Amino acid sequence: MRRDSTLRVLFDGMILSNSIQEQTILVSEPGVWGKRVPVQLQQERTVVRKYRGRTSEETGPELEHLRRVAELARADKIECWTSQEITFETIGRRREYSLDPSANPFHKIAFRQCRLPYERTVTWAAFEEDTFKEEQQKFLSSIANTRFLILNKATNRHHTSDCYHLWTAEINNLDVFLTVEHAFRNALVHQKAVTSAVKIMSPEELCAYFETETIIYENL
Repeated sequence: MRRDSTLRVLFDGMILSNSIQEQTILVSEPGVWGKRVPVQLQQERTVVRKYRGRTSEETGPELEHLRRVAELARADKIECWTSQEITFETIGRRREYSLDPSANPFHKIAFRQCRLPYERTVTWAAFEEDTFKEEQQKFLSSIANTRFLILNKATNRHHTSDCYHLWTAEINNLDVFLTVEHAFRNALVHQKAVTSAVKIMSPEELCAYFETETIIYENL
């Protein structure tokens, strides 16, 4: 990747939802019903985000890296890209984060739309995550393009949707596919038969790339 140009980055579907810094939870607080009867009241409270199945200590560093990625976008270090297929993937996912714009580091950051390498003949929206995954697999299994099949085979057909997104990034001449799916990146990196001009990076790696860039230029 060239260090003297803005990086063109395709964001996987989990990046934006994971970047939200706060979530709303219900907490029980003591109260009184009428004048005398003690009750437990359910109250909403906004707290620092914690990913499902993760501790606050595990979630905190990832939230910070995603906040810094948003800063890179605001500083024109990166261009943010998405696609219609990635947008479809976010439909039906359980929302476990605040909708307050102030909790979203990517609020008002513009995203460019990729040209899709292979489009659905029917556009639909599913509001159940399992239903979407089933329909998505039907769509992806219908693709007979050689490059897509090569990527899918190289990753043992366990990361079909990620292969589609990487293929999308390739045909749009992007530099980076940004994802939190470490297993996909590892599956492609740990084989030698297939390479890609698009770099697969995590938010932490993208931040580290620009930190290294700053050090290099400061030492020139």
